[in-house]
Amino acid sequence: MKKKIFIGCFLFCLFTAPSFSQLILPIKKIHAYKQATIPGIPQTSFDENGNKIIASRKPTFNYWIYVEFQKSEKIEIVDLWISGIRFKAKSETINSLPVKKIIYTANSGNDTVLLMPPTSQNVLLTYPIDLLNKNSNSSTYLNKLIKQSELVIGFYWNGKKYFASTKQIKLLEPDAHL
Repeated sequence: MKKKIFIGCFLFCLFTAPSFSQLILPIKKIHAYKQATIPGIPQTSFDENGNKIIASRKPTFNYWIYVEFQKSEKIEIVDLWISGIRFKAKSETINSLPVKKIIYTANSGNDTVLLMPPTSQNVLLTYPIDLLNKNSNSSTYLNKLIKQSELVIGFYWNGKKYFASTKQIKLLEPDAHL
């Protein structure tokens, strides 16, 4: 009797244990930055009555997204959702760390920001290159992730697509080249 109970418990644990284990993704950390661009001279035009029209502009940003992942793994980042907008992604391997950026400010002199600290992990610099159509067949999980996060990264790992996110992208001061 005890033998049957033991075998039953053993089989139960054997078949249910995988459902309790959590998948550990290869991405360890995301360092995401955006910097507003300073526009040039505003576009002006005149309507048919001779009234001056100044075109309004949306703020534009440059993005630097550094993705740390395990040295033993290989990933391919394919798309990004930035503030809910989907972009095709391009990635470059970063071999020289740390990565610093000098920000030229008009008032207070130059400021140096550490974008990517030294690490023993592999690092990819990823940035948006093309606007993609919004995928209407997105899963509920992905839609929820996009709404909760300013940045979502879609990547392939071991032949399957996964997603990683960060709640906010750090805002850098704009460069003021005078």
